[in-house]
Amino acid sequence: SGCCAKVGMRGQDHLKHTIAVTVLTLPWCQHVANAWNIVGHKRIALVAEAVLTDEQVRRVRKMLHGTLYDLADWESQMTERYPETGALHWHRQSPEWTCESLKSTTAAPTATAEESVNLFHALTDVFLQSFGNTKGYVKCDGHSAEAGSLFCALTYFWDHFAHDALLTEFPTPKPPIITPKELTALRNVPQKELKPSNFLRWMIVLIGDLHQPLHWLREYDYGRDIKVQLQGVNSTLLNTWESVTRYGSGGVVKAEHMKKRYRESVHAWQDKVPTVLFRDWARDVAERVCDDVYTPLHDALQKANNTRSLEDGVWPIDDFMKRYVSIGDEFTTLAGLRLAFVLSEILEHRKHKTAHSEGRGRHHRRKNWRRNLCVNAFIAIIIVPLLLVGFWAHAQVGGGSIFCLARTHLKV
Repeated sequence: SGCCAKVGMRGQDHLKHTIAVTVLTLPWCQHVANAWNIVGHKRIALVAEAVLTDEQVRRVRKMLHGTLYDLADWESQMTERYPETGALHWHRQSPEWTCESLKSTTAAPTATAEESVNLFHALTDVFLQSFGNTKGYVKCDGHSAEAGSLFCALTYFWDHFAHDALLTEFPTPKPPIITPKELTALRNVPQKELKPSNFLRWMIVLIGDLHQPLHWLREYDYGRDIKVQLQGVNSTLLNTWESVTRYGSGGVVKAEHMKKRYRESVHAWQDKVPTVLFRDWARDVAERVCDDVYTPLHDALQKANNTRSLEDGVWPIDDFMKRYVSIGDEFTTLAGLRLAFVLSEILEHRKHKTAHSEGRGRHHRRKNWRRNLCVNAFIAIIIVPLLLVGFWAHAQVGGGSIFCLARTHLKV
């Protein structure tokens, strides 16, 4: 249903070679609050499944009760049924940050004492209006990120799959994440919908949204207030970006190339818990929205000696589309690779949680086996002699030898 034709399921489950999916769409098909639209989310799913192992793909599908590919329009379905959940897909902070605030943080030339005082107050205002906190980090404190916004929703859903005992193996996040205890956007969602499979679906979709630059900057109402024209057709900057993947690689994913990129990238992610990675990735994408989305428009205005605001008029963007499409391909690819890593972490946490409940140990890359060996050896040095002395004392007072009792009652 809707104005976009859906893409058929890929014919093979195991991505060993180049995958090509033909995407049929009508021009300017728009989806409300659906980052990357269906085509973009399908591409993210293809990239993720291309780098996961067959066993990992099978286990993820079991958790989802479906495939990653099936989730391409899940965001639209849930937002239509429960409009309040649409707020989860956008970044909000208080006060809101702007691109100008980022530009203003660059070093200033030598100034007089009076100018320095004014500069101090100006920079203070800038820091208060920068992305996240004064160092560019978001945390769910109601200021650098509202509790029900994109980053906080991601941390909330991740928390439902994390094993606390395994999290202790990672450094404590600084500044703290402050994961929300609840999401107000879910209060009117029926209890039957608040289940692990849906929480995982939300998290997967939000990782895709994290990589849509316009979702991180509320200025210009996330791009809705900027009217643009592409190939003679009028739209908004936001709708153009939601659909930009239709003009790029679309459903073409070279599996071997993606696996190579994943192997090159994964080492940089393995020493951090996903919530910290969400914050790092958010900052990277937020910086790009200024440099790669709005700056070209501002530069074009200056070149044309136009002093009007971006909100005034309709701006042709044909000259920018090649750049926009390239960024869209880059970010959907990154989203797929990073999604694959987060899913693999969830599967690992599930294994550790199961082993922990059964009283079994399980190795993890963050666990220091040498340290654990030394701790166990130190404990043994103290406990074993004490046990032997205790057994000897027990025998001396007529209690019988523990070793004789063992030989009598235990079958070997």
